Order: sequence, then structure tokens, then C-alpha cells
Amino acid sequence: MGGVFTKLATVIGLCALISVSLAQAGEFHTPEKDKGGLTENAKVEAKLPNVLILGDSISIGYTRQVRKGLEGKANVIRPKANCGDTPRGLAKIDGWLGDKKWDVIHFNWGLWDLCYRHPESKTQGSGDKVKGTVSTPLPEYEKNLQKLVVRLKKTGATLIWASTTVVPEGEAGRIVGDDIKYNAAAARVMKKHGVAINDLHVTSAAFTPDMFTKAGDVHYKPAGSAKLAAQVVAVIFKALPAQPGGASVIDCHVHLYLLSRPEGISWIKKDNKHLYRDHRPEDFAKVAKSNDVNGVVIVQAGQSIPDNQWNLDVSASDKTLYRGVVGNLSKVIGTDKFAPFFNTLCKDPRYLGYRLSGRYADDLSEAFFRDLEATANAGKSVDFLVGKYSFKDVAAIAKRVPKLRVIIDHFGSVRLEGKPLDLQWVKDFRAVAKHKNVYCKVSALFGRVAKQPAPKNLAFYQPVLDLAFDCYGEDRLVYGSDWPVTKTTAEYAAVLKLTRSYFEPKGTEACEKLFHRNAEKFYAIPPAN
Repeated sequence: MGGVFTKLATVIGLCALISVSLAQAGEFHTPEKDKGGLTENAKVEAKLPNVLILGDSISIGYTRQVRKGLEGKANVIRPKANCGDTPRGLAKIDGWLGDKKWDVIHFNWGLWDLCYRHPESKTQGSGDKVKGTVSTPLPEYEKNLQKLVVRLKKTGATLIWASTTVVPEGEAGRIVGDDIKYNAAAARVMKKHGVAINDLHVTSAAFTPDMFTKAGDVHYKPAGSAKLAAQVVAVIFKALPAQPGGASVIDCHVHLYLLSRPEGISWIKKDNKHLYRDHRPEDFAKVAKSNDVNGVVIVQAGQSIPDNQWNLDVSASDKTLYRGVVGNLSKVIGTDKFAPFFNTLCKDPRYLGYRLSGRYADDLSEAFFRDLEATANAGKSVDFLVGKYSFKDVAAIAKRVPKLRVIIDHFGSVRLEGKPLDLQWVKDFRAVAKHKNVYCKVSALFGRVAKQPAPKNLAFYQPVLDLAFDCYGEDRLVYGSDWPVTKTTAEYAAVLKLTRSYFEPKGTEACEKLFHRNAEKFYAIPPAN
């Protein structure tokens, strides 16, 4: 009997030794390349809302880029420590929160909770899923999260849970699939407390192997962290309280082009003195500066496949202004050529998606939907220039691929003639708007007028603006000018003034959403450099 007690005491002592050894090691590993997210001092402006980021080394890796993306919009602060697992969170949470007023708290625990660790392991964080024991068993993890959320809610801040990122094959201390189990437990807690979820797991699960630091590592190269940061910025920005003053502007429909490009710009007539000339980044930069436009999404002017990369390259010298590019893959979607082009373009985080303005096949084929699914899985979006693709086509696409973010440009290519809108067109416009993954671009107001130059009075445009607002509300409308086509009627300031005159009476929140929040959400625009 004495031998049994001796063995029991040995086991208990060994367990204690393991626990103490891990605690003494302080092993919540952060890669050296990401430690700037801990050491960098946040700029704090008293007039801006305060955002707290709580999380492990994944969040440390994207913190600096989130600060850049929210610069001038929020104070982004995080503890100068890896927040580790939920037991560490419970022990440290009061100190991390302090007495500051928090407006938004973006938080995660998970990768360290599901990690199997052993004090003799030489891998990062003492991970060893063969000899080690799990840091926080699933039932305990769920209880810990429950306590943490209750504490966070007492701050009065808007809470955003970041789901735990993917566990890749070959990870030394983590089991593939445990990320899904722990995320499911977290989702139950968040649902109970009404906490929004930023699904970084879905985003990271779509990453290609070259986005990870190395095979079998949960950490990311800068491009991977940048993708996560873009999503975090968009989600946090949407949650920020409205600020006084006019809304900052991201123009989501600007064309840049050179007439000398191999395939040219076929839709511009040579006798058009406004448009038949080169339009370079420096040309619109002057317009942006004089009109307080601080972000641009370039929309490719033609259907040339090489011009997708050209738009990225020509705007790369000013990424602070030119935040992203919507290319055009009309000629290759639904073919074997799509994937190589698309995957190459997506290596640049500023490639936001593509436009479908031409149609080179009669049917919406299985190959066509295959490529749209790939687009959705990559977190990219699709612009539709309604014409070759009808409203019914767009509705069918939105229904078939519900994860795909779709936007119809120029109010669905409406023609404005100063008379009541066509009833069948209105019916089709309303039908496609019922799909919640479809947005509408408030763009080309002047360009949609049949007779040029277009009128500048709001009353002329009121019917289509009322219809769009009624169908899409303030959450699914995005501003775009259609520059330089706007020059056919007037200077840039005129179309911006006209758009503001309709939306400003609807309140600051509606303007914030139209002019930049919805854009950052829909296009998942990366942080400004």
C-alpha cells in the first residue's frame, strides 16, 4: 500500500513540476520579427476613440498595421505582452484594462489554450503534442472565456471577438481540428453575450502555404499579417463611434489609363477632348488633395488582362492614397487561365477583386462558379457592370455563392433621362438587393445621364438615389465618382457636392458609412502605408 502512495506522490509531484516549469519559462512565444507590435508606443490623441487589442503573437503581428490603418481615426493600444492563454487572461485582465475608457475591444485567446506543452520540449512555446498536456481543456476554456467576456462587458466598450486562426498541418504542439472545436466553444459564449465575431479563422484557412512563416508554423509572413490587419481594420472601423465633422472620403471608382497600353481603351472615342488622353496617378492625386479625398480604389478601365498588374504597379508609389485595385478578369473567368492570373494578383494585398464588364460565354457554367467560389474563399470581391450580365444573373450568382461580396456599379447601369424610372428595371433592381451579399455603388451620377453635360441639381437624381437608399439602406451603399468620366460634365467637386447634398441630411453615421466605412468593409481594404 505504501508503494501506491509513493507512486501517487511521484505523479502529483511530476505534474506540479511540469506546471511550474512552464510558468517559469513564461513561454508564450512571439517571433522576433513581430515584437515591434509590443515595443512600439501607440500615439494617443485625446479626441479619438480608444481601441484595445488583446491577443497572442498573431495579433502582435498585425498590431502595427492596424495602427497605420486606423491612424487619425482611433488610438490603437495593446498590452506590451503576449496575452497567452485564458488563465493568463484571467490573471492579468484588470491590469490590461486599467482605468481608461475603452470604445472598442478586439480580443482573442485560443492558440495557447489548445497547445500541448512539455517542459523538456525544445520547440517554440515548449509545444509537444506527443508528450505534453493540453494547456486548457475545452470545458475549462469555455468557462474561462465566459468569465473574461463578463469582465470585458463591464467596460461598456463594443466587444469584437477574433476567432482563433488556423492550426496548420505539422504543428509541433497543436492538433489540426482543435482550432475548430475551440472556436465553436467561443462562438457559443459570444452568441450568449451578443458579441460580434471577426472570423479570422476563415480568412487564415484560405491562406496558401507561402503566407506562413514556415511549414507547420501558426505564424505568418508580413503578407499574411497584412491580410489579417486589413480585416481587423475594417471590422474595428465599423464599430467606432461616429466622430463630429465631415466624413473622410474613399473614392471607390477612379480610372487610370494610358492610351498607349497594348490593348488601349476601346470605349473612349478619339473626339472626346476630356477623356481621350492619359490619366495617371499624379493627375488624380491633385484632384484628391483639393477635395479632401484620402483614399482611392482604382477600377480598371478596360478588360486587358495585363492591365490588372499595370494598375497595381503604376499606383504602388503612393499606397497611402491608392489603397487598392479592382482589376478585370472578364476574359478568363470560367477558363483554365483564371486561377494562375488570379492567384498571382492576390499576392499583392492591394488587389481587392475584379470587375466583370464583358461576357465571353453564354451560360453561367460550373467553371464560372468554380472561379467565383475561389474568389470568395480568397476574401476578394466582384464588381458587376450590369449589361452583359443582367440583374437576374447577379441575383443567381449572389444566391449560388453567398460568401461572395458583390457590388453593382453605377446603380446597375441605369440611364437617367429626367422621366420616371422604368418599372421593370425598378423591379429587377429591388430583386437583386434582397441578397444581403450584394452592395450598390453610388457612382457615375453624371455619367448615367443620357444627355451630356448632365444636370447638377439634386432633384434630377432624387428618384434613383431614393430607390437605392430604400433597397440597400445605409449599410450597403458605397461612394464612387467615376473620374475622369465626371469631367464630361463638371469638375470633381461638383459630383462630390451633389452626393453629399443627398446623404448629409441622413446624418453623420450614414455619411461615414457611404464615404468610407462601407468601402473598407466591402473591399477589405488593407491599411494605408
